[in-house]
Amino acid sequence: MSIKNRPLLPILAIAGNMVFAPLALATEYNTPVDLNSTTLVSGDKVIVDDQRNAVSSTTAGSGALQLGNGSITVELTNSIPDVSITGVNLTNKMDNDFGIGSTIDVKQTTPPTTNTVYNINAVNLGDQTNMSGSGLDIEVTGSGSAKGIIGTGNNIVDLGDGSKIKVESTTSSAGVVLNSSGKLIANGITIEANSNSMSTGIESSGADVDLGTGSKIIIETNAVSDVSYGVKLSGNAELTADNLTIETTTGKGILAGGTSTVKLGSNSKITSNGDGIATLGTDVNVEADSLTIETSGSNGYGINMNNGAHSVDLGSNSKITTTGTTSTGVWMVGRNDATFTAEALTIHTIGSSANAIDVRRGSATISAGSVLQSDNAGTVAVYAASGSTASATINDSKLISGGSYAALSQGANSTVNLNNVEIEVDRNGSPAYALWATGGGGKINVNGMNLQGAAGVYGIVANNQGKVTLQGDITLNALSGVAMIADGTGGSITGTGKMNITGQLAAQNSALVDLSMTSGSVLNGAVTQSSGGVANLALNNSTWTFDNDSSINNLALSNNSKVNFQTATDGVLTVNNLSGNGIFSMRTDLLNNSGDLIQVTGTTAGSHRLTVANSGSDTTDGTETLTLVNTADGQGSFGLTSNVELGGYVYSLRQTGTDWELYSSDTTSSAADASASFLNVSYLMNYAETQTLLQRMGDLRQGSEQDNVWVRFFYGNFDSFSNHKLGSFDMDYHGFQLGADKSFTFSQGDLYTGAFVGLTNSSQDYASGDGSLKSKSIGVYATYIMNSGAYLDGILKYQHHKNKLNVTDTQGNAVYGNGSSDGFSASIEGGHRFNFGENRTGWYVEPQVQLSYSWQDSTTIDNSNGLKVELDSYDSLLSRVGVLIGYEVNKADRAPVNFYFKNSWLHEFTGETSYKLNGSKEEISFKGDAWVSGVGASVLVNKSHTFYLDMEKTMGNKFDQAHINIGYRFSF
Repeated sequence: MSIKNRPLLPILAIAGNMVFAPLALATEYNTPVDLNSTTLVSGDKVIVDDQRNAVSSTTAGSGALQLGNGSITVELTNSIPDVSITGVNLTNKMDNDFGIGSTIDVKQTTPPTTNTVYNINAVNLGDQTNMSGSGLDIEVTGSGSAKGIIGTGNNIVDLGDGSKIKVESTTSSAGVVLNSSGKLIANGITIEANSNSMSTGIESSGADVDLGTGSKIIIETNAVSDVSYGVKLSGNAELTADNLTIETTTGKGILAGGTSTVKLGSNSKITSNGDGIATLGTDVNVEADSLTIETSGSNGYGINMNNGAHSVDLGSNSKITTTGTTSTGVWMVGRNDATFTAEALTIHTIGSSANAIDVRRGSATISAGSVLQSDNAGTVAVYAASGSTASATINDSKLISGGSYAALSQGANSTVNLNNVEIEVDRNGSPAYALWATGGGGKINVNGMNLQGAAGVYGIVANNQGKVTLQGDITLNALSGVAMIADGTGGSITGTGKMNITGQLAAQNSALVDLSMTSGSVLNGAVTQSSGGVANLALNNSTWTFDNDSSINNLALSNNSKVNFQTATDGVLTVNNLSGNGIFSMRTDLLNNSGDLIQVTGTTAGSHRLTVANSGSDTTDGTETLTLVNTADGQGSFGLTSNVELGGYVYSLRQTGTDWELYSSDTTSSAADASASFLNVSYLMNYAETQTLLQRMGDLRQGSEQDNVWVRFFYGNFDSFSNHKLGSFDMDYHGFQLGADKSFTFSQGDLYTGAFVGLTNSSQDYASGDGSLKSKSIGVYATYIMNSGAYLDGILKYQHHKNKLNVTDTQGNAVYGNGSSDGFSASIEGGHRFNFGENRTGWYVEPQVQLSYSWQDSTTIDNSNGLKVELDSYDSLLSRVGVLIGYEVNKADRAPVNFYFKNSWLHEFTGETSYKLNGSKEEISFKGDAWVSGVGASVLVNKSHTFYLDMEKTMGNKFDQAHINIGYRFSF
């Protein structure tokens, strides 16, 4: 034995004196050390070359390594090929203490010359032989089966804190191998294993492994290998760790076989080119919390629950990410009673054919806050082959798919349960199914869902006896236009709840779609049934809008549910059995005798209403009819929510045989009525502004031959009666005229010539709104008062009328319109006053006659609802014959006060005109008679100021009027 002694002489100070304390000498050994004959102490080094062992103890019960807090260095370098070597070989069935910080370095420098695989071990432990230590540094390098620590059975290996094991081999490498029951204990250990074919961090065949907190295992294999592992368990081994890190370039992060158990605590992370965790045994259980798994290779499953896997529980906030082809996040194929559970789980698969969760046997339960995302494959797949049962339950979570489906249930014993989930599917325009039940009876049960499907994505598909059941709040938006398809015998989609669905519903080839939509539900899309398929809808206070012709077996409507036609052309809704009470919103095209149609081929029951959209722009003439409802039995009842305005006419609904049709009630619409009434309004305004001489200037006989300036104010009201198809209305007005004239005196009398301007405003009160008219006028006049008592008065006036209307149609929509026109009026009035007293005092009688002509130009009103009303021009020739009986009161040589009452008869000679409602011509006439009665007074003050008042009441067969006129004239 070659020994080199190195004395260690610590200098101690005792009571001020220097003394030397001789201690054990650290020794360097250059030949193998047998612990049965040599005791290694702290600081010793065993450095040997070309030997089978560096340190050994092979006698049971003796030769234990006992370093306490000390450490040793063992280095074994072998250049001899084709031999097995071990740095420390212990088979003493004792507890061996490797101290703190010991180093073991074993190197095989010469590759083998044969195909035989030789062992290269740092530490070999025989049966029932144990080791302990802390901060150990173990390294193995060579060609062969290299292991850091190998225990043949029943070994307890306690590596304390911060130990390191690094094993490199061209053949295979392993950090720690325990071949039977026992235990590995370590905290914060780092294990690195590198080889060209197979590498393992820890392999346990029945021994428990406790890696404490913060341990790290790094596995590198320089070739593609499926037999490399971060941790490999078999038998009844149990792995316990917290914040464990496993990194593998190939193979699996953890392989758990037999009846082993994996407990990864919190915040562990596995990065692997193969499976993150794979189970292969008879009864394997895995527990973790906040676990992160990342895999990058093809077929690299995040969790591979193969044969024997019993349960995997990932606790809360775990995360699985895979990037390789066919690298499913969670793969369950082992046993029917296997379970996978997790809460707030995130799974993201990126590669093609890589589902987020794929259950072939067993059950997976994903709870609140989870996000399952597959970029290029399905998200949740459940496929139970014959003899298998499989299910997946997703609660309060989100599914995101860029592949062919978000959730698939295939096979008679396959079930997917989705509770309060959000689903997004986008395959960049390629076909995909968001929910797909198929394969001989796959089942999907949904209780609360928000599904958003991009272009090309069908919302729900049930075929080949697949069944989908919906309940709770359901939102489904399918941009492909297809929300649900049930196809084939036994295929069904059924549901009850509050639903918001966009897309078509289709039942085909003897399949069933049956939905009961509760209050507040909305369906936007057609419903079709074909080849024996059956589609049923029950709507409660809900709305269905379809954009293509629809066919349905049973349609039950309650609480005023609404059905809206929105097809591009005339839509047809075919119903076998209609019941309840609903509101159908429909459209018509009377010009082409076409429109939306409800067709009931079986039984009709209930009381339904139709809302037909008003259309002021339609070209109608009020004679059209159109069938809106066609039934086989004529039962039930149908009515309109409101009469319909089409063009300028109002239409109602009536039953004809077993059908219900739209027909005109021979009345015009509110907008047509108000627009055409502009004719009445203008006519009445011209009448109101046409004054008598007394109304304009008072009694000119009360003044001398002087010039005058005058103003009059007037106010009145018309009650206009119905005129042809136009409704009655009330009209208030008020206005003024201001004028001036010059007098000329002749031997037979006085001539007055002058001009005036006027402004009048009026408001109309229609049955469904109101209107206004502003009239501006300018005119000239000439009046000749003869000394004999006769007079003659002539007026010529120009007027401009500006009309506005604001009404509501039969469906409460506001309609606006306006128009303007110009016109002129001319009037000539004559009469003679016969006084019964002298000097024009006392009673008198004055017969009068007046002839007035007016003309108003045509105009067009373009109403906001599209109704175009063309008003023709008209003229009016109105005669008045009357008598005035008065009494004059004289002072001195004057007659300053004049009281009178009057009666006249009016007759309209012409006044015939027409109007067109979107081209449909209607006639109107103002011809008729009226009787006018009134009283008045004219008072002269101080020779220059005349005040006058005139009130009258007109009653006729076209209108009634009340009018008051107040004036003032200044003479100078």
